[in-house]
Amino acid sequence: MKNIQRKQIFCIGLILILLITFISIHFTFIITKTTSLEDSPIYCFQGPEITNVVYTPEKPELYDNVTITAQVTDPWGILEVWINYNADNDVYAGWGANFTMIHVSDDLYSYNILNSIWDSPNGPAHGSYVNFTIHAKNGLGDWSQSGYYQFYMNDTVKPIAEILTLDNNSYVSGLIQINTTIIEAGSGLKQANLSIYMGNGTLLERFTSTNLNETFLWDVSSLPDYNIAEPSSYFTINFTAWDNANPTNKDTIILESIRVDNTAPYMAFINSYKNLTTFVQDNQTLTSNIISASNFMNNFTNTFYNNSNYHSFYNGSSGFLQVAYGLNLSQWNLTTDMLNTLSITLEGKIGYSDSSILQAGWKIWNWVAENFTIIDSTIFNNTDEVSDILYLSTSNKSLYINSSLSHRIEIFFFINTTGPAINASIDYILYNITHYKADEWYNRENEKITLKVMGFDLISFDRIELHHENYTYYTWNSSGIYFLKFNTTVLPDGLVPLNITVYDKAGNSNSSSILLNVDYFGPIITIISLENNSYIGESQIWNLIVPIELSGYDIAKNFQRMELWIDGAIAPVLSGQLGQIFEYDEFGNITYMQTNATWYEEGNYTYYWNASTLIHNSTHELRVLSYDGFDNPNVYKIFVTMVTFNTNISIVDVRENYSIISDAAVILEFTIINYGNSTLKDFTPQIITNNSNWDWWFKDVDSFDFKYLSPGESLTFKIEIIPRSVQNTINQTIELIINCQIVENLTQTTNNFTIQFQTYLVVQPQTGWQGNMGYLQLFLSILAGLGIGIFAFYIIQYLKKASTQPPKPPEKMRKGK
Repeated sequence: MKNIQRKQIFCIGLILILLITFISIHFTFIITKTTSLEDSPIYCFQGPEITNVVYTPEKPELYDNVTITAQVTDPWGILEVWINYNADNDVYAGWGANFTMIHVSDDLYSYNILNSIWDSPNGPAHGSYVNFTIHAKNGLGDWSQSGYYQFYMNDTVKPIAEILTLDNNSYVSGLIQINTTIIEAGSGLKQANLSIYMGNGTLLERFTSTNLNETFLWDVSSLPDYNIAEPSSYFTINFTAWDNANPTNKDTIILESIRVDNTAPYMAFINSYKNLTTFVQDNQTLTSNIISASNFMNNFTNTFYNNSNYHSFYNGSSGFLQVAYGLNLSQWNLTTDMLNTLSITLEGKIGYSDSSILQAGWKIWNWVAENFTIIDSTIFNNTDEVSDILYLSTSNKSLYINSSLSHRIEIFFFINTTGPAINASIDYILYNITHYKADEWYNRENEKITLKVMGFDLISFDRIELHHENYTYYTWNSSGIYFLKFNTTVLPDGLVPLNITVYDKAGNSNSSSILLNVDYFGPIITIISLENNSYIGESQIWNLIVPIELSGYDIAKNFQRMELWIDGAIAPVLSGQLGQIFEYDEFGNITYMQTNATWYEEGNYTYYWNASTLIHNSTHELRVLSYDGFDNPNVYKIFVTMVTFNTNISIVDVRENYSIISDAAVILEFTIINYGNSTLKDFTPQIITNNSNWDWWFKDVDSFDFKYLSPGESLTFKIEIIPRSVQNTINQTIELIINCQIVENLTQTTNNFTIQFQTYLVVQPQTGWQGNMGYLQLFLSILAGLGIGIFAFYIIQYLKKASTQPPKPPEKMRKGK
């Protein structure tokens, strides 16, 4: 026993010695490998010599790269040189740790402190002193350390302040967003102030921020609008940014003459005018004045063209000549209030010109004052052709247009002379009118419109825009009244709003609009129920009726008619044909009966096409034509092909064994092959047997597999059947019935197709041993259960006996030792 204890103590001691040795070796390894300054081994031997320590630049700015170089020499060679640096504001001393210096050449070593360290969480800040030392180790492992060096990190670069959303002389209104940004790459932003001063220098408002990007909100809605006579009505904005340097650097930007304009433009007006150029209508007067002329040559219609073919006449013996020319505006359904501008041009000459000609001019009758207004009394005192123009204004047009006499205008050519008889020759008279018509339609025969546009602003006018929805057609950069000949072909069909918007420089606006009836395109039409390049057909149907659903409507609400043409001819509508349209009067009498495929009201219609006489594989054009009230056309066409669809289905029984035993399941397998040119739809087979107590079901398929079967495709499926209680051998008939639809004829009322297929089974009754096989299986199962139970009982008894047997005594005790 004692020997055993000695052996155990010896083993334990040996293990402790080995453990202590391992720990010592491992600890020594860690000490040897450390590179921090505090853990470096200190030897009494002399280490390398470190001299000529230099850093550049001499006065580093924040975000400068700083390069440190030193010369390191030792007779035993240099194994390692590294630098340690930190800053006086570094709360985690030694954040720089130790970094290996690069051997540049000979005794020169270098290290570059990158500017990225200034962004590190505990890196040096503006005003910091960065301290560093250099350590070197020679070939014998002896270390040396340089002295302590430091340089000062300064920031002398001022930040850059910018105002992004305003400029000098800007106009503002409402709530203004003043977006600012500051560029500061040095000591960081300390503060930014946005100060707003009135024109007299009084501080109005000040905002403060410490963000490099800031949006200041200035509410000017209660401030007075700019007035050049009031210095306090304009403002100056100062934006100043300071950094954290000591002394601080700052930058200031000043925006001058910021002006408030909270008032929207006071006028925005647009109206549409038509241009009318016309000529004299008669040579009469409806006034009390007389026509004093004789010897007329040619007709007043010679004044229609400026071609030196004259309407000429002579004065009477009194020396006075006066001829009237009349125009009735009612001929164009124009009234005085519809006129915007009206000018009259007259060109003519007289037979001689001398001092005896007292007057040779023209005048217009004033219907209100019932007297003449002289236009010019001497302008035609010339033997050469002279032209003159009269402009009627909106303020005086009612004086010279008689609204009760067909809106008539009368002008007079006159001469007064003391000399001999004189002739006058009138070459050309032209009326140029612009007028407004609210119900005017604009189409291919009437494309252009004259627009009158006005826009004004008292303080800060910017522009006038003519636009429809989001598209701008014209822009005027000066306020005023403008006339524009506008081509309406750029507008869509319909009752189209054409707008002008007047903007000022403060962002305020005012708008006006007119509605124009525009119609350049025919009604929109489509064929709904048939697709282009589709097929129509019949299957065991003699009279094939194809419904064609079509639609037509006009955006401009100017629908006239829509027609269906088939193969180049308008489709007929026979008496009593489905869908035929009738119209009746209040007494029930027929006032209209549709005889062809023409519809006079927009909407959806169905035409029933008798396609039974069409030839197999023939292609036909269906064309829909539409017209609006201006005969603008539109066309929509498709092509369809007539196909006689037929079904040719084969069902194949792919079994090999036709003989089975009663009450035993059997798998039947069939293949359906579509040899026809039509597509089968919903063709789930039905199984019929003569014995109602037989069970059957589909195996490994579901109803979706029987959804569609295209031409040329086939489908194989299985059916499991259990014949029940067959007492004698029989040949049992199995019938498959497929009742399906033909996809291509789904538009027809009759499109079903049925096919039947018969096969058989030889079913034999069960034999004697087969009939008693169930009892035998039951008996064998009972015997097997008893055997397993007896075996288990003996196993359990054996295990119990083995567990209660006393243990065998040791061999030495049985020998008496």
